[in-house]
Amino acid sequence: MRSLRFNVLVVVMAALLAAPRGMAQVNISGISFVDRGLTGEIVLGDLRGGLSVLDYDHDGFMDLLIAGYAGQPTRLFHNVPDPLNPGRRTFVDAGGDTGLRDEAILNSEGRILVTGDYDNDGHDDVFLSGIGGSPFATGLLYRNNGDGTFTNVTAAAGVRITGASCTSASWCDYDLDGWLDLMYVCSPGGSRSIVLLRNNGNGTFSDAAASLPAVTLEQIPYAHGWVDLDQDGWPECLIPQSASTGVLLRNVSDGAGGRMFIETGAADGFVDNGVAPMGVTAGDFDEDGDLDIAMSDAAAGSYYRNIGGGRLQKITPFVSDFGWGVSWIDAENDGDLDLYMCGRLSRANFDRLFRNLGNGTFDDIGTALNGAYAASQHCVQIDFNNDGRQDIVTLNPGTGTPGMFTSVFENVSTAGNHWIKVALDARGPGINRNAANAVVRVVAGGRTQIHEILVGSSYTVTEDLRQNFGLGQTTVVDRIEVVWPRRGTMAGRTDVFDGPFAADQIITLAPRPTDGDVNCDGRIDGDDLEGFVTALFDPAGTSTGAALCDRLRADLNHDDQVNGQDASLFVGCLVNGGCGE
Repeated sequence: MRSLRFNVLVVVMAALLAAPRGMAQVNISGISFVDRGLTGEIVLGDLRGGLSVLDYDHDGFMDLLIAGYAGQPTRLFHNVPDPLNPGRRTFVDAGGDTGLRDEAILNSEGRILVTGDYDNDGHDDVFLSGIGGSPFATGLLYRNNGDGTFTNVTAAAGVRITGASCTSASWCDYDLDGWLDLMYVCSPGGSRSIVLLRNNGNGTFSDAAASLPAVTLEQIPYAHGWVDLDQDGWPECLIPQSASTGVLLRNVSDGAGGRMFIETGAADGFVDNGVAPMGVTAGDFDEDGDLDIAMSDAAAGSYYRNIGGGRLQKITPFVSDFGWGVSWIDAENDGDLDLYMCGRLSRANFDRLFRNLGNGTFDDIGTALNGAYAASQHCVQIDFNNDGRQDIVTLNPGTGTPGMFTSVFENVSTAGNHWIKVALDARGPGINRNAANAVVRVVAGGRTQIHEILVGSSYTVTEDLRQNFGLGQTTVVDRIEVVWPRRGTMAGRTDVFDGPFAADQIITLAPRPTDGDVNCDGRIDGDDLEGFVTALFDPAGTSTGAALCDRLRADLNHDDQVNGQDASLFVGCLVNGGCGE
């Protein structure tokens, strides 16, 4: 009886909030959202499963993929112009036989969904898994065919395991060989706790268990995330653990040219993760130039300031409710990262939005979401209409409750601030196509902002990988720096794109030439000759300097040595003004 009264209350409150279109729209300091799902303008349905943002048809507008759960089909939603509201966008079920509705998916619990281009062909592929005893819930990989369809390549790729209940997944090129590797983390009691699969670059994966330390997980790992905490160019992995010290896998050299991980959670301050950590994400909320951590939790939330060298200090900048999904967004494009949090699955609550006041404190302005009282779980940040204001899609799994819906919070803020959105087209040798864990710095108006691309964050989702930078009243960007996830020195990995760049646009950046550009100035010309000769006659690799910023660029045939074969290739590069891809 009590449950019935609760369900009725949820439906009544949602109806009250949705029905009166004439009700005053809450706007706090220029921040305001409209839930197009609540108003019935965008209908995605009552869904529960993993959530991912991808542009599957490459039209420049982000689409949605939502995993099926408990027998529901996995659904691909196409971002299209809204025929009923000219100038607006909406989502429609792509329908048809996408290949994502086969028996394997229908027999899985699709709580895990991450998309990433594992074969570097320019099309995002799909990894799903779930929990429970089903043999299909141990890892499913679907290759994107580039025509709106997907093919199950699980067996051929070698990503499936048995005897484990896996609850989170992510993509990351941990060894910087240019191919996305796959990690998924499983609940205690199974055959595996952490599964790391190294991408072989030929469509298959190899078990990289030897690269991992012996770690025993004590609680269900609902999420994990990769971030370069110590800014050495190699990403670390954080795995929150309930009411205990979390697992921090620090990425170090194995002494033989490869990479391995050591566990440093306690030593680096990743402690007291909270009663029930659910989602995790990274962003520089204090603007000190490194990445900090936010985690949703059953109580106050768990937040960690990066105090340098990848060491973390737990702080409590604000108190939240029981959260699941969590995202850093700049709601009003003032340059300060705000925090959105959705929850709670076990009972309904309002989603939360905490505005960054720029002085280390936050203000709860959740009413500016203009949402409904509902139980929420997965969420992603997405700019679905490309207007430079970050929107949010949140799943409100009603588990059979009438009237439940998927929220599409359109950002209609009126602050009038400027923005620039950076998309990375990481085509070329040595870089994974998604540019996972690339670092982007934007310098504008005497201020430097830093973002890192995360492929698998929050409560195991894939968000809009384009990086949105709020500029306030600044109308010109002076410089954009990109540290690409590739091997070599930090200077050699970094491209500097000098402006001015006009604000209020989406700008796409690609890696500048590397092979032959041994002085790292973005060009292959006579100025590289001195550095190449230095590399050629210094086999010990001891020389450095402006003429030779990165000796890997002199190894044109990639055989780990600079010799006469490279000299012949270098001459061709000079003649042609480039070495090609």
